[in-house]
Amino acid sequence: MPIDVLLTRNNDRVADLVNKLGNLGISSAAIPLTEAVPIMHFESLVNPSKYRVVAFSSVISVNIVADTCKENGFEFSEGCIFASVGSATAEAVRTRFSREVICPKTPDGVSLAHLVYETIGDQEAGGVIWLGAESPSGGFFETSETLGLNVKKIPIYRTVDRKADLLNRELNKVHPWKAVFFAAPSQVRAYVRLVDFECWENAVAIGKTTGAELSRLGFFNYVISKSPKAGDVADAIVKMLENMCNSPQSVLSSERIMDKGELNR
Repeated sequence: MPIDVLLTRNNDRVADLVNKLGNLGISSAAIPLTEAVPIMHFESLVNPSKYRVVAFSSVISVNIVADTCKENGFEFSEGCIFASVGSATAEAVRTRFSREVICPKTPDGVSLAHLVYETIGDQEAGGVIWLGAESPSGGFFETSETLGLNVKKIPIYRTVDRKADLLNRELNKVHPWKAVFFAAPSQVRAYVRLVDFECWENAVAIGKTTGAELSRLGFFNYVISKSPKAGDVADAIVKMLENMCNSPQSVLSSERIMDKGELNR
């Protein structure tokens, strides 16, 4: 059955968004393009007490770390400051660790790095552990280095593509769609790599980092949500559907993708 918008995320992560879209008369389907494979080893949390800030990049990393800590009877020291890149991740920290968390108003790595620096001050500019994806994006590390923060990166999970044949069978049930919602740069890359159908230029990005990836890979008709909140994403989807391009064409030729290696960055 054709739908208005494809949501490239697990259903449990977009349930509120699906309901809001339904109330607006917009049909949708949640079909993730990638999956997270845990790669964290408990031993990587060596001497965590010496770190002033524990920064999480995603809900996935929070859940994996929380499960690992529970299995090993480990607790972060009371003096640690918990930080997150966005509001959904902050809520996951509160739920899983029962701790308060600092979170930037603008949900991106650059803003998080500045907030961490402002919070711990010059005298304690260091001692940050970052818990997130194996291949992060968003500018956190570059900005932290510029600010003089000493960050230890601990990869928590690896993002991998779902099997193309299974994925396209699922997508075939809801094709065609008018627009696509992307919640991460990895989803944009996976879409271009895996989806057999023509790539629609009508796209909605959850934030600026994902929007930049859409631009890099050739999507020319997209909007960026004001925030990751379901209401703001729904508003962005409505805006896209009102201003969409009705003549889709391929985003990039496979030859250009392979020659430039753009999807492996």
